[in-house]
Order: sequence, then structure tokens, then C-alpha cells
Amino acid sequence: GAGLPPLERPVWVEVDLDALIGNARALAELAAPAALGVVVKADGYGHGLEMAARAAVSGGASWLCVADAAEALRLRADGYEGRVFVLYPVPASAAPEMATASVDITVGTPGHAHEFANTETKQPISVHLEIDTGMTRGGVSPSEATTVANILVGGPHTSLAGVWTHLASPEDPEVTTTQMARFETTLAALRDAGVDPRVVHA
Repeated sequence: GAGLPPLERPVWVEVDLDALIGNARALAELAAPAALGVVVKADGYGHGLEMAARAAVSGGASWLCVADAAEALRLRADGYEGRVFVLYPVPASAAPEMATASVDITVGTPGHAHEFANTETKQPISVHLEIDTGMTRGGVSPSEATTVANILVGGPHTSLAGVWTHLASPEDPEVTTTQMARFETTLAALRDAGVDPRVVHA
């Protein structure tokens, strides 16, 4: 009755795109004047990457975040021309393709920063430095941030495009306040060292 082809399982998901657009619009209004980057990783959390991305942009998202290089390239193939940010580390071997596609990537270790700084690309690859303020799943420690940022700033093939952190328990005000205080202290140290963090996000 739904006009679907035979299914391997007798289930399907109906996605209300108007609801996704409305959610993005509400978040964009809450975040203003900051820009909203919507996470559409894991195939748009099962809603369909391209559909979820289009809905997010329609609702006011300024950029999109994905899990890996393949998802970033799917968004480019779908015609999305805005900022795409890959949340998880990609191998240095992917740097030339990411740079050509104007996809931003993340770095969370000194070794990874060195790899990207020395991986030849036709144009510099835009790199966001992840700071571990308490998530303990990725990112450099606050004490390493300036050193690693300088690797990216000074690298012949990298451009520092942003600095970010990942909140462990955003529903917990005490944990979040502690993480954000660490993040602000780290940002201040970077600026004091002459490093422009560019896009700052959490």
C-alpha cells in the first residue's frame, strides 16, 4: 500500500522532513549569533544523509558535520557547497582528496598533525584542532594545544581552520561548565601565543 518494493523485513521508516527543518530552525535561533553546524553522521542518524543534510540547511544550518571522508564526499556529490567538517580522524592518505573537495578535517594528536602538515596536497587542507577538555575520546590535552596548533599553522600543506571540543555530558551543567572553562583557558593560551583559532566550536 505504501508503494514500496518487496522488503527484506516488513518494516520501514517514515521521516518527517518538515520536522527536521523545524528542529534546525529552532536550534539556529537558539545558537544565534553563532552559526549552526548540524551533525548528519551515520547516514543522517539513519534518516538518510542527503535528506537530513538538505533539511538541516533548509532550517538554517551554516555547515554540516559527518563521521568520515566517504560521507563528506557524498555531500559534495549531492551538490552541497558549504563547509563540511569530518568529526573523526581520517588517514593522512586521504588529505589530497579532502583538500581538493574543500572538506575540513580534524586532528587530535601531535603525530597526526605532523602527518598532515607533511602530506603533499595541491592546496592546503583545512584542519580543526580538537581539544580534549573532558570527553577523553579524542583530542590533544590543553597543555599540548599551542605546540600542535603551531605544527598546523607552520605546516606547508595545512591551514588551521578551527579549534573545537566535544562535550561529554551536555545535559549536566556542572560538567559542561568545567569543560567550557578549560576550553576558554586553552583558547586564551593559543591567542596569547599568537595563534588565531579561527572557527571556535563545541
